[in-house]
Amino acid sequence: MSGDSPDERWRLFSPGERLGWEFRDRLRHWRHFPEAEPRDVVADPSLRTRLDRAVARRRSALLWAVAGAAAGAGAAWYLASNLVRGGVLASGAGITVAFLVFLAALWLSVWRPLRLFRVEREVRSRLGLVEATARERHREATGAWRTRADVHTAGEWERVNRIPEWGAVRASAASGRIDVFGGSLRSWEGFLTTFGSSMVADAPPVRVLDLSEGMVAGELCALAEGRGMPVAAEVLPGEAAASTLLAGLDADQLTDVLVESIHAGDDGGRRDARALDARILGAICRAVAPELSLARVHEALLVAMGEPAAAEHLSTDERARVRGDLFSADYVRQAHDRFRSLEAHLHPLRGLGSAGTRPEPRDAALHCLAVGGDDAVFATDLFVDLAAQWAIRGLRSGDRPGALIVAGADRLPRRHLERLADACDRRRVRLAYLFRHLRDDAEQLLGGGGTAVFMRLGNHAEAERAARFIGLGHRFVLSRVTVGHGGDQTHRSGESEGGAIESARSQAHWAVTTARSRTWGTTSSYAEGSNWHYAETRQRVREYVVEPSALQNLPDYALLVVQHGRGFDPAAEQLSGHPRIQVADCNPDIISLPRVLTVPLPEAEAEQAVRLPEP
Repeated sequence: MSGDSPDERWRLFSPGERLGWEFRDRLRHWRHFPEAEPRDVVADPSLRTRLDRAVARRRSALLWAVAGAAAGAGAAWYLASNLVRGGVLASGAGITVAFLVFLAALWLSVWRPLRLFRVEREVRSRLGLVEATARERHREATGAWRTRADVHTAGEWERVNRIPEWGAVRASAASGRIDVFGGSLRSWEGFLTTFGSSMVADAPPVRVLDLSEGMVAGELCALAEGRGMPVAAEVLPGEAAASTLLAGLDADQLTDVLVESIHAGDDGGRRDARALDARILGAICRAVAPELSLARVHEALLVAMGEPAAAEHLSTDERARVRGDLFSADYVRQAHDRFRSLEAHLHPLRGLGSAGTRPEPRDAALHCLAVGGDDAVFATDLFVDLAAQWAIRGLRSGDRPGALIVAGADRLPRRHLERLADACDRRRVRLAYLFRHLRDDAEQLLGGGGTAVFMRLGNHAEAERAARFIGLGHRFVLSRVTVGHGGDQTHRSGESEGGAIESARSQAHWAVTTARSRTWGTTSSYAEGSNWHYAETRQRVREYVVEPSALQNLPDYALLVVQHGRGFDPAAEQLSGHPRIQVADCNPDIISLPRVLTVPLPEAEAEQAVRLPEP
């Protein structure tokens, strides 16, 4: 993860806490050019109408010209054949009619088409001039519009390029602890570099306890040293001989550290053994004080047990005092199991600090203690327990708040994690735990801090636990659709007939009149109908705000920052019932990208007022 420019990466040491960066597209502030593109200029519509009429008349004139030519030919033939017959003039009326027909045909077939052609050509020429002028005006208007659009676009690019796109993501100020779950060694390295560098600049000193066995704090230490900051770093057990892990402890403090480390995994059920170990180690440490070292304590244990041990670190007087004055033979015999257990625990640690402690940089801004892999797993576990005591002791002795980062917190028992959290809370020290998995003690601690950060959780059970912690949300889904169709039909018919016959006879002037009447009627009716209905039922369901599959497929450097207990929501004027979820990226190389802030992005209404800092 090397950036293109070291100077840009040194911006990581700008003050202000950063868990990572969130992205907000600057182009959403883009303002489009308000002017519409000029439309084609329409030429004089009256000229176009005149041209269309002229074309139509010219076409119809051609048809009339054909008819006129036929009529003219007939008239000419009539004149030629009937004008003079045998030297005698024909009838004057026929000649006159034929001549008039010939003249009309000549007008229809020659003069009228030529005149209409001339009119059409004049109108077309005038229209062409008008259209050429319109095209020139449109070309000039379009060119001016494009010039204004280009100027607007260039100005918009200049404006939006000054709007930041990446801003820092911070934990809530009220949360003293940050719990990070999941991820890989690569993503941890990016998080430590991004978060640790910001804390070194904002709240030194920063203590990093690297229990990952992957040296994930190496890049942070290298960047800090390259920046010229004093760094105190050591790796155990590789550098155990020159370690400062136990430097400066008196007899009682060393006893407490050793007992806490040996009994780190006890749940309180071995109090007798713990008390007995404290009694034995306290007496041994006070006997070999003030020159305290684990090698001297280990050799004194062997002497007290009566085991053969070469006189390498204790003088003859010290060996005699340990053998005769500290414990009686009966006490050693009854507590022999505890002596053996203590000797076994201290045996792999006896070289710690044996080469003399190297001086630490004065006022170091970054203290890093890394526990690397070793062939002896038991020895590595002991160093892990001692490292936890180193962190607790550093908190107690520090005169500034600072910060503490524990990478690989899964390896520490919950009792130590809670003690560290309490100590940091009392001293207002920013604490960050990095858990590789969300299970066991890590699951029990989930939610204890104000901010929970989730990286990729490949295990489906761990991803589901994280999704359940983030919470459930309500939404309405379509659960039922009902469709019905029906119809009815009615047909009625009837017929009625009735009548009455009346007859009346009257006689007048020997004439007989008869009157008769009859009535008849038929009725019928028909009715038909249909009906249909469609109904939807929607049901409110509770679903994960973040699906477990999304947590299983997060990219390497992606962070899901969840902050519960946001309190009163001013926008809704009520207590907020949902966590605040931010998606971030902890890749430290983001600092080398353009438009990156080392502080959080402003709110939406104030974004355009913020400008990037001058280089």
